[in-house]
Amino acid sequence: MSPKPEPSLEQCLPEGQLVNRAWLLARGFSRPRVDYALRAGKLETVAHGVYRRPGPPLKWEHVVYSLNEMGCPVRVGGRSALELQGLAHYLPAGGVRRIDLYGTAKVPAWVADFPAPFRFETHNQRLFDALPEAASQPKPFGAWDWSIPHSTPELAGWSCWPGCGRQRNFPWPTSYSKRPSICGRTCSAPCCGPAPR
Repeated sequence: MSPKPEPSLEQCLPEGQLVNRAWLLARGFSRPRVDYALRAGKLETVAHGVYRRPGPPLKWEHVVYSLNEMGCPVRVGGRSALELQGLAHYLPAGGVRRIDLYGTAKVPAWVADFPAPFRFETHNQRLFDALPEAASQPKPFGAWDWSIPHSTPELAGWSCWPGCGRQRNFPWPTSYSKRPSICGRTCSAPCCGPAPR
C-alpha cells in the first residue's frame, strides 16, 4: 500500500491566516518542511515565528481570527466593538485604526508591533468571574466566513468604564444608561446593574 500523501499548505492553510510552528507541526508540517516552504516562497515571515502564505495585505480581522486559532482566545471589545456596531458617537478619522482586544490569555508580543495600518490595544482585566456565553457574539468575515468574536454592546460598554477617568472625550453612547443587562435579562448581579454615573 502506497503511503498517504502529505497535505499541502494550500489544503491546510487558508490565505490570510497567520500560524506559528506549533500550529504547522500539529498538522504534519515538520521543521524541515517549514524551512523548505520559507526558502521556496510558499510561506513568508510576518513576525518572529509567525508565518502566512503570500497574498494580499492583511486586515485586522485576519490577525484576530488567527490568534484564536493559535490558542489565544481574544475578542474585539470596548470602544472598537461599539464603533463596529455603529454605537459610538464618532468614528476615527483616517490614519492608524485602533482595535481593542480583550481576553484573559497572554497575547503574543508581536501583536503590539504588527506592521500594518492598524494597531492593537490589548486589555486583560477581568471584569467578572465568568462571562455568560451571550456576552460575546461571533461576526463572519471574508470568503471563508471566519468567526470573529465581538463583545455585545453591553459588555463593550462596561469594558470601557475603567478608562473613562483617563479619557474625558470618551465616545460613550448615552443610550447605554438604558441598557441594564449584559446577559440579556434583568437581575441584581454586579454585571447587570445600571451603568455607573
